[in-house]
Amino acid sequence: MKPSITEIDFDKIDDESIKQICFLIRTNYGEGYGLDLTNNPTTSLERKLKEHDTEIYKRRIWVARTDRIIGYAQYSIPKIDNKHIASCHIYVLKEFRNQGLGKQLLREFSNNIMEEANIIQLYTETKDIQLPSSIDQYLIEKGMKLKFTHRNSSSNLTGFNTLEVEKIVNELKEKSHKKGYSVIFVKNGNYEDISEITFDAFAKMRQDIWNDMPREDGTWEDEIYDKDVHQGIYKQVEFGYESWMFLAIHEETGDIAGITETWFNPDLPQFAFQDDTGVVKQHRGNGLGLMLKYLMLSKMLSHDRRKDLVYWTTGNADSNEHMLKINDVLKYKPEYYELIYEISRDEFSNLLS
Repeated sequence: MKPSITEIDFDKIDDESIKQICFLIRTNYGEGYGLDLTNNPTTSLERKLKEHDTEIYKRRIWVARTDRIIGYAQYSIPKIDNKHIASCHIYVLKEFRNQGLGKQLLREFSNNIMEEANIIQLYTETKDIQLPSSIDQYLIEKGMKLKFTHRNSSSNLTGFNTLEVEKIVNELKEKSHKKGYSVIFVKNGNYEDISEITFDAFAKMRQDIWNDMPREDGTWEDEIYDKDVHQGIYKQVEFGYESWMFLAIHEETGDIAGITETWFNPDLPQFAFQDDTGVVKQHRGNGLGLMLKYLMLSKMLSHDRRKDLVYWTTGNADSNEHMLKINDVLKYKPEYYELIYEISRDEFSNLLS
């Protein structure tokens, strides 16, 4: 059967199509880590996908379909900042690759770019950064520029001794305490449960850290962290996701000096997904980043979740040497790389001609 390409209408989509798209997303993720995740449930992901138009992004999805969905292209554009950038991620099941489906999905994307976007970003994945795939070679030949390399890594939690980790945590906490820092735990982004924290202080800390992260050659502008963004991030909690966060507090000033956050997905109990880790510029050099991540590790190893957890995953700019050194200490190993290519809208219109 010749595949057809159609856009998903989320107002009319049936449950089986949602399940099939989620199966592809899950398969794609598993391939990155060399794991078969096709038997994991997708209940929470299905609920999340139905909320396709979030507070933070506009999203559209095209699918390649035979008697089932065999590939997809997800197109998103920010609502709050960086509205000039349209990004696209394409995935096709292995057994249907090298048949031109990726280009067909890309063509649908190119024909439907939202008016405000003038920069196009395409995401590809590779296990070996030294061996570009055929799609990478194609994009480069068509004039797209590699602008950002995102390293995705995992640490196997079975390789840690809980007592040894606890000893290290106590030493790091003692050092940070002597330098005037304390630590607060926050669950599911509920900063309002902590009397010492205001939203303005929390938002400023997170925004400062976001905008100081390496951008390599990407054309991202500064990001905004406001209540809409906060609500959009933590809306995932409604779908069964859970967030753990540690904040470092400078006791003399009350400043939030640093953050680390890890998410848990009920569909993937074997994974802990490391999100932001960062320290505000004026508080760097005090060992806070390593201390916060060790605190997270210790909590995971001693929690009831430990019976299921195996993989602690994270993603970083491949140029972020400081954070990669911390990851080395925590036994992270690279799993795959996400390559982000950019091209102007005008140039992109000629890419598939």
